[in-house]
Formats: sequence, structure tokens, C-alpha cells
Amino acid sequence: MVAPKLQQVLSLLPVLSQSELATVRTAVDQLLVSSGAVSNKHELFYDALTGALNIRIPYERLPRQMHKAWDKNAPVVVQFMEATWPVTQDGKITRLAMMKFLINMIIDELKAQRVPISVGTVITNLHRVEEVFDRHFPDYRKSGITGVIIKAMERK
Repeated sequence: MVAPKLQQVLSLLPVLSQSELATVRTAVDQLLVSSGAVSNKHELFYDALTGALNIRIPYERLPRQMHKAWDKNAPVVVQFMEATWPVTQDGKITRLAMMKFLINMIIDELKAQRVPISVGTVITNLHRVEEVFDRHFPDYRKSGITGVIIKAMERK
């Protein structure tokens, strides 16, 4: 049985605009993360992936083999990003922008190799993030100057 207050909130959702629904989603996500009920890292990364591909496929609708590839490869990108840019842990907007940046770099690499772009090909190539980044930005990590990438993105 749904509580009356919850029922009232749910009944309002269908009449909200897309922008208002996005605001509600952000607020709910923040509440869930701050309460510890949900780990937002991989959910946010999946949103970045589908956003970069300009598609909307709920995670639950991915084929089972994609779930296995996602579970294996998504943490590689998140860990790489956190190790390379610790500042991205401070804000959702910066974090999302860097995730999309890394995903787009992988997509560009696949396109250059004439690999058809799909959710599956991107997910199965996520583990290559470090290699692709180092090819696009040689010696940035060794020199400790990866922060200039975030600064350049902030200026846009």
C-alpha cells in the first residue's frame, strides 16, 4: 500500500515538464546518495554513457552479457578518473563532464578504427581508457599536468 503523501507526489509526476522531472530526479538521486542508500558513481557513469551516445536505454534492458562487461569495465574508467582527477569527486557536474569526455575519447578512437558505434562496442572498450587517454594526451599524467584539461573545460 502506498502512503497518502507518496501517492500525492506520484500523481503529480505525469504533469511535470521534462525539465521539472530532471530536477526531481536530481533531488532524489542526491537524497539517496547522501543517505547512503545508493552508490551514485556507476549510475552517473551509465547516464554519461547513454548521454554521450545520445540514447536512452535503461540499464535493466541491456542484454545480460552487457551487464557482465559493464560490471567489469565501468569501474576501470571510474577508478582512472578518480586517480587522475581527484577533484571530480567534489561535484556532480564536473564528474559528469569528465565521464563524457573520457567516453567521447573512446568513441572517437573506435570511429577512427572504423568500428561501428553501439552501446555494446563502447562498453566492451571502456577498459582501454588509460591507453586511449595516454595516446591523446601523451605524458600529461607523467608530468602531472592533467589538471589543465579540467581548467580548459571550465572555460568553455
